[in-house]
Amino acid sequence: MDSKTIQFHVATNGSDSWSGKLAEPAKTGNDGPLASLEGARLAVRKMLGENRPTGTLEVLIQPGVYRIHKTVVYDLEDSGCEDLSITYKAASGAAKPVLTAGMEIKNWQRCESLPAHMPSNQDADLWQATVPDCIQSFSIIFENGVPLPRARSKGFTPTVSGHWQDEECWRLGSRTQLHFPKGAMRKYENMEDVEIVIRPWCLWTMNILPLADVDEASGIATTKVEGTYFLTRERYHRFPDETVWVENTPEGLLKPGNWLFNSRLRKLYLLTPKGAQPGRITVPAVKELIRVEGRIEENGYSDTPVRNLSFEGLAFIEGDRDKWTDNHKGVQHDWEMWDEGNALLRLRGAENCRVAHCEFGPAGGTGVRLDLHARYNHIEGCHIANLGGTGIFLGGYGAGLKAVNDHNTVINNRIHDCGQLYWHSAGILLHQSGHNRVAHNLLYNLPYSGIVLAGIRPGYLRSQVREAVKAGNRDFDRSFEPIKENMRTQTIREICTHIRWDEVPVLDGFERMQEMVLSLPFIHTRYNDIAYNEIHDIMQVLGDGNGIYISDCGPYNHIRHNRIYNMTHAFGVGIRTDESQRNTLVEGNLIHDCRGGLAVSRNNMAWNNVIAFIRSTGESGEVSAQTDREVFVPIYFHVDRGDGDHDGNIQRNICYHSGTEEMRFNLEKVPTDSSTPRMLSNFNYFHWIDHSEALNAVMEQLRSKGFDSHSQTGEPGFENPDKRDFRLKANAPARKLGIYSLPVEKMGPLQRDTAGDRLLRSF
Repeated sequence: MDSKTIQFHVATNGSDSWSGKLAEPAKTGNDGPLASLEGARLAVRKMLGENRPTGTLEVLIQPGVYRIHKTVVYDLEDSGCEDLSITYKAASGAAKPVLTAGMEIKNWQRCESLPAHMPSNQDADLWQATVPDCIQSFSIIFENGVPLPRARSKGFTPTVSGHWQDEECWRLGSRTQLHFPKGAMRKYENMEDVEIVIRPWCLWTMNILPLADVDEASGIATTKVEGTYFLTRERYHRFPDETVWVENTPEGLLKPGNWLFNSRLRKLYLLTPKGAQPGRITVPAVKELIRVEGRIEENGYSDTPVRNLSFEGLAFIEGDRDKWTDNHKGVQHDWEMWDEGNALLRLRGAENCRVAHCEFGPAGGTGVRLDLHARYNHIEGCHIANLGGTGIFLGGYGAGLKAVNDHNTVINNRIHDCGQLYWHSAGILLHQSGHNRVAHNLLYNLPYSGIVLAGIRPGYLRSQVREAVKAGNRDFDRSFEPIKENMRTQTIREICTHIRWDEVPVLDGFERMQEMVLSLPFIHTRYNDIAYNEIHDIMQVLGDGNGIYISDCGPYNHIRHNRIYNMTHAFGVGIRTDESQRNTLVEGNLIHDCRGGLAVSRNNMAWNNVIAFIRSTGESGEVSAQTDREVFVPIYFHVDRGDGDHDGNIQRNICYHSGTEEMRFNLEKVPTDSSTPRMLSNFNYFHWIDHSEALNAVMEQLRSKGFDSHSQTGEPGFENPDKRDFRLKANAPARKLGIYSLPVEKMGPLQRDTAGDRLLRSF
C-alpha cells in the first residue's frame, strides 16, 4: 500500500462487527465506527496481517465512556514498525474518551438490620447490593467517579517498641505478628477480606497486609504476608497515635461513604447520609486497562519489543490496586512491585512508544509503568492524579547483566495526589533504568517522595542472601549488614528476589568500598538526567523522604536545575544521595522552605545549589535529645553516614537562613584522620539574616574541622528572597565566588505550543 494516513474510527454508537472506516453509522445501518478498543485492535491486526501499510495508521476515538472489563493487550501482531506508526487517539478537537475498568453495581436495597459489630448511626442509612461472581475481589470503589473510603476501625499503636536500643524490639519484633492492645482487634467473621494498614518499624514505608488470624487472648494478630519491616511501633515514634488500623470490618462503617465487601456473602455494604440513596457505584474489574507487551525472555537476553505504538488524549480511570502476596517481588523498601500488572497503562517490552496528553486517575493502582525491556519511549504532557500508587514507574531487570530499560523521556507531566492507598509511592520512580530524561514535570501533594532513583545495595550480593532467596528462607540471619538494625528488620522480598543470581558475583569478604565498586556493572540506574522539575508540598504523611532521592544506583546521574519547596511536613531533605550512591552531580537546584537542604555523602558532588529558609518540624520527645537534634533539626548540608568514603565535594552553594533556629551543617561524622578521603566543602556563600555573630560561630566550627576555609558570608545578592525570587543580581557578591544565577524561569512545567511546535512554560 502507498505511504499515507489510514484511519479507523471508534464511537459509543458503533459496532465491532462494522469496518471502522466511517466516523458515523451509515444510513443503511450496515457499517460505521467500531465500538471498543478491543474491536479496533482486532481490526488493525487484521489489516496488518493482510497487507502491512507504511506511513501512519490512526485509530480515532470519539468522546464517550468505554468500559474495559478485560485488559486490552497489544502484542507483536499489533506492533508498528520502522516505516509504520500506529496511534490510538482522541478524535481531533474532541473531549478525552474515557476508558474505565469500572463495573456498575445496581439493585441496591436498604438494610433493615445492621451487621454484627456495626455501630448504630442515626444520621446514616446502610445499603447492600450483590456483587456479580465475575468480580472476585476489589480494594476500592467509586461513587460517581470519586473513590470512597473503605470501612476503617479506630486506630491504635502496637504494644512492642520499635526503637533499636530497646531489647523488646529484637525479642518480640516480627514481620508477621502484630501485638495489639486489648480490645483493638478481634477474630473477624470475614477474616479473608480483612486487612491491616500499618506504619511499621520505619518512617519510609507502610503496608496493607491481609490477616490470617487474631488471638484475642494473647493480643497477637498474624498476617498472611510479611510486612516490609517489623510490625512494631515506629522506630522514632514520630507518629505516636494510630499507626495501625483494621479495614473492611463492620466496626469501620462509621461515616457516610464508608463501604465493606464480604466475599462469602458476595455483599457490598455502603453507608449513605440519612435519606440518601447510593449514587452510581462502580467497582474495578481489572487493574490494567491497557498493556503493550512484546516477547520477554526473563532468563535470556533477546527480548522482542512492540514498536511505534502511541496513545494520545485518552483518560484512564477506575482500575483496582494490587495486593501483596508472598509471590510478589519488591523494589527498594517495597515502594513498588517489580514487574507487576498494577498500572492503568503498562508497557512491558516496548520501544519508541508514546503516551501523550492522557489523563490517569482516579484509580487504586499506579498510573503508567515501563517494565523490563523499555527503550526510547516517551511520556509527555499527561495529567496523573488521585491514584492509590505511583504516578510513573520505570523498572528494569534485576541486578545482573541485562540492561534494556533506558533512553526513555518523561517530560512535562503534572503528577499530584498519588499514593492515596500506598503512601510510600513516589510521583516518579526509576529502578534499574538508565540514560533517561525526566524533565519539566510538576509534582505536588504527595504523601512521600517526589522523584526516586533506586538500584541495589551491594550487601545483597553476599552468599547469605543468595542462599536464603534460593531456599525461600525468610528467617536467615540478617545481622551481617553494617546498618544492622535496618537489615535485621526487613524482608528479603525487597530487591533480593529479582536479582539475576547466575550473572552476579558473590561479594563475600570484601570491604564496603570494594563491594560498591564490584557491584557497579550490575546496577543500571545510571546516566539519568533529572532536570527542571518542580516539586512542592510533598512528604505529607510519611517521614525520611525527599524531593529527589537517589540510592545505590550506577554512576553519572545528573540532578540539575530542579525547584523543591514547601516540604516541611515530616523528616526529610530536598535532595539526598543515600547509602552506596556515588558519582552523582547535584547542580543548580533551588531548595527552599523545606525541613532539610542537601544530604550528600560518598564522592557525590553538590555544586552551585541554592538552599534557603530551612526550618524545623519540631521535636519528638520519644528518643534522646541528642538523637532528636541530629535527626530532626533543620540542616543545610547533611552527611548521613559515618562509615568512611566521604570524598565528595560541596562547593559554590548558597545557604540563606532566617529565624532563631540554629543554622546547622551536619558534617561532624566525616572522618578527620589523614588516611581517609575527605569531604570537600568550600567556596560556599552563607547568610543568616540578622544573626551575623551566630553565623560567625557556625563558620568557626566548620573551619575548625577543616571545612569552608575559602567560603564567604554576607548578603549573596538575590533579586527578592522574601518573595522567593532567588535569581542573582548582575553585581551579586556571590558571583565573585564563581556561583552562577539559577535559571529559575526555566524550572517547572511546559506546555506545547502547537502553532510553533515549541515548548513553553504553562504559567
